[in-house]
Amino acid sequence: MASFARLRGSGFAVAAVLAMGALPFSAVAASTTPHTFGATSYSFVNQAHRICLDAATQTDNANGGKVQLWSCNGGADEQWYFKSVGSGWGELVNRAHGLCLDASAQADGNNGDVVQVWKCLGDTNQLWKNTHFNQPWAILGGTLENQAAVDIQTGTLCLDAAAQSDGSNGDKVQLWNCLDDTNQIWDSTTSAVNLDASKCLDAAAQTDGSNGGKVQIWSCIGDLNQQWVFEPMDGEYELVNMAHRLCLDAAAQTDGTNGGKVQLWKCEGNADQLWAHGNNFTLRNHSHGLCLDAAAQTDTKNGGKVQLYVCGVSGESNQAWSWPGSEIG
Repeated sequence: MASFARLRGSGFAVAAVLAMGALPFSAVAASTTPHTFGATSYSFVNQAHRICLDAATQTDNANGGKVQLWSCNGGADEQWYFKSVGSGWGELVNRAHGLCLDASAQADGNNGDVVQVWKCLGDTNQLWKNTHFNQPWAILGGTLENQAAVDIQTGTLCLDAAAQSDGSNGDKVQLWNCLDDTNQIWDSTTSAVNLDASKCLDAAAQTDGSNGGKVQIWSCIGDLNQQWVFEPMDGEYELVNMAHRLCLDAAAQTDGTNGGKVQLWKCEGNADQLWAHGNNFTLRNHSHGLCLDAAAQTDTKNGGKVQLYVCGVSGESNQAWSWPGSEIG
């Protein structure tokens, strides 16, 4: 037997504050004003299929609009803004449609129940929590648990990419018993902004997805070349570029010297591709012990060099990278 409460219209909306360098959730007084999108939104990439959570374009802002899997393209249909109500719970508001990710009122708390978009009401069917919520949201892969969807026998239900999905566009997203498998783990993408140059870490468009592709700084424009997934790996991270599906890599031949090459490379999980989030927003490479650095001589120009450098020597702001949800380590 399942229990699945729906109290349409009884919810409340809570504004969230998102500041660079702070955790992205700060509850303030209740509000009935429309959703605004001054804060950063995220794309959610399913770990099993490596495609994004998407509000179908044809929903036309209507209640009951379809939620699906779709190739990550950086579009507003795939961007979601977290609106906190405290204790890790919050609404996920779609940027394209201004509607909330919603567990259908007709659902009865069973596996396979429908997930859709609906007018934001702040009720429990629209409240989601990242169950790995012990680090900043923007650098975390985790499951998304629905507050209302509870099965008496099996417990909570999570946002799930249907097992029969083969990673095709339009594949089903549903509720399912929380299992913590890759069908239920969603990585959030974000940009990394160099605090000295005020520009984004960028995979050069001309790399065409090849090993050895150029990494640079570029004016922040929000496209997939500048979107990275921080994949947690034993306390460190792989940084996976969404345009090319390649990892930020410290070239093996650098041998730990200042000015060493940083590039894109097939993700292999080795020490050259592992980065630790250190003090003052630094990203320290595991293999070489050097920090990701925007070369001082780039003069903050587009195409400026990104390199490895001794941490704290070339000037901390050159080595400081912030992203929505990051905090001083």
